[in-house]
Amino acid sequence: EYTLKQELVWSREDVSTWICSSIHDGLVYVKGRGELQVLDTAMGKTVGKVQWPQEFGGIHHFASVAGGYLFGFDGGGARCLVVSVGREPKVVGVNRLGNADHGEYHAINQGGQPFFSGNRIFYRSYTNVYCIGDKNQPMRLSKEHQ
Repeated sequence: EYTLKQELVWSREDVSTWICSSIHDGLVYVKGRGELQVLDTAMGKTVGKVQWPQEFGGIHHFASVAGGYLFGFDGGGARCLVVSVGREPKVVGVNRLGNADHGEYHAINQGGQPFFSGNRIFYRSYTNVYCIGDKNQPMRLSKEHQ
């Protein structure tokens, strides 16, 4: 019989614990106060941070890393924050999600989890599943999804 010995390696109380985080290449991406903090997974120390744009509002979760970028979504599901990964993260952009109706965007997400494969993003809402990508490019799914 094998027994796994477990012990606490590190802990942080100054970052949000209820927001989904992402881990990529030895770094964990977590919500701070109005910012994204990048922590070293081995020691738990902050090795980078970036403030997100004020127009983005509150973050709901940092859902996924794909193509060298971290994608974070607001609680209403109407915006996606795109940040470069690494010890010096940079905000690449804020994208609106949903359908424009008289100049206003209606959220497509409301807490759904995005799924990345090849050159497409698949997104679930309460009522639909969306495929987001360049219509002029043929769909290229990752090998594990073919």
